Amino acid sequence: MRRLAILMLWATVALLNPGPGTTAPQDGAHDGGTSMGRVTGVGGVFLKAADPVALRAWYQEHLGIDVQDWGGTAFLWADDAADGMTVWSVGDGANFAPSDAPFMINYRVDDLRAMMQRLRDEGCQVVDDVQESEFGAFGWVLDPEGNKIELWQAPVDAAPAAASAAPAATYGLIGQMTATPGHRDELIAILLEGTTAMPGCLSYVIAKDPENADALWITEVWVDREHHAASLQLPSVQAAIARGKPLIAGFGVRYETEPVGRPGR
Repeated sequence: MRRLAILMLWATVALLNPGPGTTAPQDGAHDGGTSMGRVTGVGGVFLKAADPVALRAWYQEHLGIDVQDWGGTAFLWADDAADGMTVWSVGDGANFAPSDAPFMINYRVDDLRAMMQRLRDEGCQVVDDVQESEFGAFGWVLDPEGNKIELWQAPVDAAPAAASAAPAATYGLIGQMTATPGHRDELIAILLEGTTAMPGCLSYVIAKDPENADALWITEVWVDREHHAASLQLPSVQAAIARGKPLIAGFGVRYETEPVGRPGR
C-alpha cells in the first residue's frame, strides 16, 4: 500500500507540475505523436535503510525535509528566481569518499554556511569545510547510515549597481580547481568548450598546475562583476557546469582581483 501511495503521489506531481523540471523532446524522440521511450528527468530518489524510521527522523530533524506519513516528500522543481536543472551522471565515485555507498545525493539549500554550522552544533558528521567556487558553494555531511550527502547553494547574482554609482571597475578572478584523478584534461576540455562566448569576458585562461597532475588554474578578466554573474546563467555555462561537476574533486584558493591593464592598453 505504501508503494502504491508513493507512485500515486509522483503521478499527481508530474501532472500538476510539468514545468522547469521537464526537458524538451529531442530530435527524433517522437514520431507522429508516438513516444519512442526515453528518460525525461529524475522522478524520485529512493533510499534503502537498515532503520527507515530513524533515518527519516534524521533527515527531518537535521536537513529540514518535510517527511510525510507515507515515508517521504515531494519537491516541486521550481524556483522563483530562475529555472534550474537536475544533474544525472555516472562516474568512478571517487568524490563519494569516505562513504562506501555507490551513490551520493546533492540537495539544494538556501543558506549553506548557516546549515553547516547548525549540523556541527547538532553533532552531525560534517565532512571537510565549505568550498566556494564560481559554480556555487558546496558542503558535505554523512547521514547515520554512512551515506555522503552533498549540500549545494547556487551562485547568487551580484546585485545591480545603483544608477548613481560610478561605472564599475574591471573584475578579475584567479582560482585553483582539482580534478578527480586522471580527469584533468577531460575537465579542461569541458570548461573551454562551455566558455567560448560569454558577453563581457575579456580573458578566460585555463592553465595546468605543473606541481599537481590533477590541479588547474583559471584566470578570468571581466568588464565588471555583473557580467561575470550573468555568465553563470548562460545555457552553455550551465551545461558545462553539469558535465564538469562529476569530474571536480575540489577547489583550492580563490582570489578576486581588480585588473589594472594589459599590454597595448
